[in-house]
Amino acid sequence: LFFLMISKYVKATNKLSYKAMCNYFRIMRQIDQNESGINVYNDQRFSVLNGLNEESSVEEFLSRVNGDSFLKERYNSLVPTFLENSLHTDKHYVINLDLLEKSQALKFTVLNQSGVLNRFVSLDNLLPMTFYDCSFYQKRPQWEWPVYIDEEMVYFSRFTESFYLFDKEGSWVDEGVGHPLLSIDRNYDEYKWHDSYRMF
Repeated sequence: LFFLMISKYVKATNKLSYKAMCNYFRIMRQIDQNESGINVYNDQRFSVLNGLNEESSVEEFLSRVNGDSFLKERYNSLVPTFLENSLHTDKHYVINLDLLEKSQALKFTVLNQSGVLNRFVSLDNLLPMTFYDCSFYQKRPQWEWPVYIDEEMVYFSRFTESFYLFDKEGSWVDEGVGHPLLSIDRNYDEYKWHDSYRMF
């Protein structure tokens, strides 16, 4: 009986996982990754990394990091976060954010241990989260957040179950922040998100 119950659970879980995966790829096909975006957030202190992407070599990335005193210090302070990402919860440190108006999605440029990556998230799948929700989500001990992380600007992707973190000293661009697609009324539904989707 026990093994029968486990079997039914695994089949149900696999079915849900497959459905989520299909929905993810359906939405990703709707996002034009080459669309010119409207800048929402940037941090000019990382401008030395401009031009790098997933196809850039790790050697080129580390060379630029080690050649800039601020970048080297910031990279080293994020090593615990990089380690947590490889063990359990994905938490991405954002250095640039663009709104893709036609695709109704956001393009996050994030820093990880081996380079600069672009992450695309549909607006319908992005939730504002509190610092405490993010902390409780992984349900295990974790390193303290660096003091420069803005605890009031934490966002969560439902599909990839990833958190996006911003720097307190980064710059928010009025044109992007004030865009109708990013309005509070359109994107924030406390009952929909926080009463039906629990972190713990």
